[in-house]
Amino acid sequence: MKDKRKYIYFVIVLIVLGLIIYVVPSVTGLFETTETIESGTLQVSESNTCYFIRNEKIYTAASGGEIHFLVKEGEKVRKKTKIAQFNGDGRKLGEDEESEYKDLQKSIKGLTVKTGVFRTGSSGVISFYIDDNENVFTAANMSKLKYEKVSEMEFDETNIKRTSTYEDEPLYKLVDDSKWYFVFWTAAENISRYEKGNTLTLIIDKGEIDATITDITEDGDMWRVTASSNYYYKDLPRHICKDAVIVTSRNTGLTIDTDFPKFLKGEPIDTVFNCAANVKHFSGGTDIEDVNVGGAVNCVRFCLETGARLIHFSTVSVAGNVKNTPENAFIKLSEKNMYFGQSLENQYSFSKMKAELEVMQAVAKKGLDAKIIRVGTLAARMRDGEFQMNFRTNSITIMIMNYNSP
Repeated sequence: MKDKRKYIYFVIVLIVLGLIIYVVPSVTGLFETTETIESGTLQVSESNTCYFIRNEKIYTAASGGEIHFLVKEGEKVRKKTKIAQFNGDGRKLGEDEESEYKDLQKSIKGLTVKTGVFRTGSSGVISFYIDDNENVFTAANMSKLKYEKVSEMEFDETNIKRTSTYEDEPLYKLVDDSKWYFVFWTAAENISRYEKGNTLTLIIDKGEIDATITDITEDGDMWRVTASSNYYYKDLPRHICKDAVIVTSRNTGLTIDTDFPKFLKGEPIDTVFNCAANVKHFSGGTDIEDVNVGGAVNCVRFCLETGARLIHFSTVSVAGNVKNTPENAFIKLSEKNMYFGQSLENQYSFSKMKAELEVMQAVAKKGLDAKIIRVGTLAARMRDGEFQMNFRTNSITIMIMNYNSP
């Protein structure tokens, strides 16, 4: 009998707990979820056109005949790999005939290797696509590339894979994938994202490629960025140019749902003031960028979705530090010279610069209505010295505390 009572009490307790956990919250709103925190990634990137530069050789036929290729497009091969079976018959073009590859033969001059054995001279990646710009995009020539000329170029890939050939006609291309380059041009307002020696990630239709920045050079109103990589990419030998997303910063951690709190839903908001900032100058983690850049990104998204205007508060600290030279004596920070070679090693200044870039990109490319206000040094309230919570890590406070009056 006692065991039966215990069982009844146990069931009653379960029912009461069920009412508390499931029924009461739904009626009273207790424990209602307002924001969702989950793992996510914040990245700084730009879409651009990249131009690939490779060490490559184009193999041509030593004589005419029938040919059967043994490898596929984009296949990696070792040194001395047999590429094709060849049945030479000495066929030649007639006196009045011209090779259909006549124009290509002129443009690839200097890159060709005549073959009669159809074995590779080194390891690499095979391609049957040739563009008449191979001689332009070479490692020896990449430092001379100019945006004005390259942006006007046309790229037409020709598939040369076939079953027969005449003497001196191109057969296939072997690309050295142990080290290759790509270049792209970016606007002056984006150049602070890039620094020689830093790593970036190239996102293209076949995946992601990590690369190291090897050179940054001013080219008129644009900046040419060169990067190198040794990552294998199947379509590397085929294309000279490709649209891609270039990622310069990527941080993974806990993120809050980018929707603004539910109480703002449907409210007639016409202006958003982004005054939030992490004002620490250095950090061992990503908290400075998460707040300063991530907050700006979320505000931009909200304003684009709602049509509200964004007033983004930045700082004159984006001017960074400039070398004390005669030519820098008259530099004035303005909307037209956002980056002029200043040092942005300070994490706070760098994050605020990146936040401004996110806002300006949304204005230029997505039609965001926004205004950026760069405020000066913030100091404690005069009448009682009230200041920010983390005042002990504020650079101005530290300078004042270290000041010794006479």
